[in-house]
Amino acid sequence: MTGVITRILLNRGFGFIRDDVDGHSWFLHAQEVMPAGAFDTLREGQAVSFVPTFNGAKADGRRAAEIRLCSDNT
Repeated sequence: MTGVITRILLNRGFGFIRDDVDGHSWFLHAQEVMPAGAFDTLREGQAVSFVPTFNGAKADGRRAAEIRLCSDNT
C-alpha cells in the first residue's frame, strides 16, 4: 500500500501516514522504517509504501509495517 506522511514526531519515534486508497490514517513507529535507522530522514509530505497491519492500538488499530520511502522522493 502507498501513502503520504502526514505527521512525524522525530523526537518521539512515531508518526502517521494517510493511505492513498481511502484516506485512512496509519500509525507508524520508528522500528518499522526500512532500512534500519532511516526514520530520522522522514519528513511530512513524503510518499511511502508500507504493509498494513491491525492490532487495536493506535489509529483505530491501523499500524504500518515495513515502511519505505517511495523511489520518486528526493
